[in-house]
Formats: sequence, C-alpha cells, structure tokens
Amino acid sequence: MENKSEVNKSIAREYVQKVFNEHNPILARKYCTPDVKWHGGTLGTMDGIDNLTGLLTGFIAAFPDLHAKEYDIIAEGDKVAVRFVVEQTHAGNLVGIEPTGIKVRWDASRCLSYQGWKNCRRVGSR
Repeated sequence: MENKSEVNKSIAREYVQKVFNEHNPILARKYCTPDVKWHGGTLGTMDGIDNLTGLLTGFIAAFPDLHAKEYDIIAEGDKVAVRFVVEQTHAGNLVGIEPTGIKVRWDASRCLSYQGWKNCRRVGSR
C-alpha cells in the first residue's frame, strides 16, 4: 500500500493534468474542498471553490493552449510542493486585457495541503 505522501503526490499530478492540461477547470470541485483558499501572490487570496473555479475558467479561456510540465514534486504527510514550467499563448480576454497572441512561459510553484484526499489550501507563486 502506498504511503500518504505518495497518494497525495498522485492526486496533485492528476489535478494538474485534468484541470489545467486537459483544460477542465470545473473539475477543481472534485479535487478541492468547498472552503479552499488560493493564495495567488499579486492576485491576492481567493476563498471558496466557486471563486477558484471562476478564476480558473477565466484563465484557461484566456490561455486555451495552457500546458503545465512538472519538474519537481515533494511530499510529506498532507503537504505537496510542485514546481512547473507553464507555457501558453494569450489568445483570449484576461481580466480586461485583450488577446495579444504572445506566447508566455513562466516557472510556477504550488504548495498544496490536503484534508482526506481533497486539496484545502493552495499557495502559489510564479
């Protein structure tokens, strides 16, 4: 049987694949608790699954070819830290910014905290 850390790493990978790389933000509801907190640096903090799915829906609409590639993943107990490189093209409206067609690439990291198997807190940076 896999230990808790390995199970949580598997869930984090599945979340990134299904929600981001397969462009299905509504599936965040499957992976996150209703009171999830998303800490997005300059974007501030989002409280609740409705706000998180709204943010993800708008973001994925603005970057419809978004792809996150994992480079590092570390887990201990109920916490998982992941480092990605994210690549996409700005092809849709993003909070009032009209599409530019510019290809964008950035490093991103996420620290996820789990209750049971659901993500209850996301701390992000880019």
